Amino acid sequence: MACPTAFDEYGFLMRNMNEDEEGYRCHKYSVSTSSNNAIESWTALCRDWENNKSYSHSKVSHLMKKDGIPKPLRPSVWQMILNVDSVQKVHAQVQYESLAEKVQRRLLDYSVSLQPSQSNIHKLMVAMDDDQQAKDSLEWVKAAKQIMLDAVRTFPDHNMFIGDTDTKENLVLILLMYVEYNPVVGYCQGMCYVAGLLLMNLCAKEAFWCLLSLLEGERYLTGFYSRSLARVKLYADIFLLMLKQRHFQLGNHLEQLHIHPLMFVTAWLMGLFTSICCWDTVLAIAELMFLEGAHTLLRAALAIMEVCSSELLAMPTADKVIFFLQHLPSRLVCHKNLIPVIWRTTLHQSDIDDCQRLLEEQKVQQTVGEDESSWTPAKKRKHSEDVPLAPPSTTKHVSTETVQAALTDAHTESEDYEVIGESSKDIGTELHDIVTIATLKVGEESRGCDQVDSPCSRKSVTKTAIPVHVAEACIPRRSPRRIGAPSKSVFSPSQDGVRKMKAAGPDAFKQFSTPTSKPVKRQRRDPSPKDSDENDVEMKVLKRKKMESL
Repeated sequence: MACPTAFDEYGFLMRNMNEDEEGYRCHKYSVSTSSNNAIESWTALCRDWENNKSYSHSKVSHLMKKDGIPKPLRPSVWQMILNVDSVQKVHAQVQYESLAEKVQRRLLDYSVSLQPSQSNIHKLMVAMDDDQQAKDSLEWVKAAKQIMLDAVRTFPDHNMFIGDTDTKENLVLILLMYVEYNPVVGYCQGMCYVAGLLLMNLCAKEAFWCLLSLLEGERYLTGFYSRSLARVKLYADIFLLMLKQRHFQLGNHLEQLHIHPLMFVTAWLMGLFTSICCWDTVLAIAELMFLEGAHTLLRAALAIMEVCSSELLAMPTADKVIFFLQHLPSRLVCHKNLIPVIWRTTLHQSDIDDCQRLLEEQKVQQTVGEDESSWTPAKKRKHSEDVPLAPPSTTKHVSTETVQAALTDAHTESEDYEVIGESSKDIGTELHDIVTIATLKVGEESRGCDQVDSPCSRKSVTKTAIPVHVAEACIPRRSPRRIGAPSKSVFSPSQDGVRKMKAAGPDAFKQFSTPTSKPVKRQRRDPSPKDSDENDVEMKVLKRKKMESL
């Protein structure tokens, strides 16, 4: 006699399996049934949302942290915090019924229904081999085939997805509707788990609009399912950076084992942690992400590493670490153990932005810091002839204080030299040479830029962005040293130069070009008493003439 099939409170098939087996699911849940007071509080909040189309974020967060979202109210609360009404207004051109009808018509062109059966998948594979297919039609057929293949593998132990069910058809439908709506992104593996999670609690129409909010919302999963997986890679790098900052020993351990986060966090991020064996934990993470945004996924990943740190540090090989992270034990990720750690883990969008800027700076330094000794002679010639100046994107901006200090020092060093000549062009040349000397001094701060030869030194100088008018405003006053020059100081900080520097703001430190004129030759000057006596005589003569004229 066959044993009756039993499902747990979330609809998953109860099977006797070892915890390390593939597909194991824990059926001992930590979350108890919501109290009457909690249900009343959530009901009042949903009523206010229906009337005013607004809700208190802090109140939702408080109730979610205290009791979670009651199962009967989950459809209303999810649509509320995902702001489905606004999504429908923004995408007013999308009509659910007409889009669903269009998808079904396209499937009928290939004699295929929405049910992901083997025969339907075979028909789509045959259609893919048709050379007469247009490119866009071929891409659509490929997406439809992959969606049906993934629909068969999506939550195979859940009662709503076992056998030929309407939920499976709805899963295929809403995913194909999204492909029809956004063919640029199309379908990516991982979307099926997000859509399946929504269909467990919502009808097909509600699930489609929630899916559209998640995939198109900037604060949610936009970029996670692009062809390049750009945002997933970015989040993996940010995760590694934060792991080293918050759990240095664990981050160093993974680095020593040559384990990159992409080896295990990809499934977490793209599947909203649906691979975790405790479903109450999965729902809590998903609902917190709906409320706070995609950075919640990083909070959850960091919390998992925290609760698993002692076990991970004791593992000597990479394969054991990766297998452990792909099959997290229920004793560590159960709701009562993991969710409080996630709430305690603070992470804001500003933190992610700071990490992103740091990663971009590191990437620029790695790109432009290429070892020139490995260049071929042809590449060296091309770099020196065709790329004399560094691109603006690789220019390291330096502070006004650093520039001013460097220019002051450079100006002091230039006291030992004198420019021979009286043309105004020579004055500009001397100013440029002082700026070039200052460039040497700022080189350490602007390291990472391409390098060129200085016109006044054979050293390798980084191309620091110090425009002439900024230098002119920063250089301190000094007495003129040009023979026959007027008494007014050439390098005094002019009001015009100061005004230009203040008006320019952050853009003041852009790339400056080398003057086309050749630098004037400099020579040592040995001041002699004779020159001083002659100058004194000239001054006395001029003074006597002035007195006589009066």
